[in-house]
Amino acid sequence: MLSDGSPIARDERKRRLLTVLDAWRGQMTKLEASAVVHFQEQNLERISSLLAEKRRIERRIERVSGFIARYLP
Repeated sequence: MLSDGSPIARDERKRRLLTVLDAWRGQMTKLEASAVVHFQEQNLERISSLLAEKRRIERRIERVSGFIARYLP
């Protein structure tokens, strides 16, 4: 495991974080598709919970993106 501050360790850390961001963005796409289905079913309670989940993922994406921009340019 690369735990020092070497360029290789930073590059690996950045690559892993970018992979996580991609996964979260994939979750967002699935949430949006699910929301459409629940909208068609008039399931407002489920839509509300999906919206809360979407906002939580958006905040995580913003924080991790900011971290990458600041510390792993």
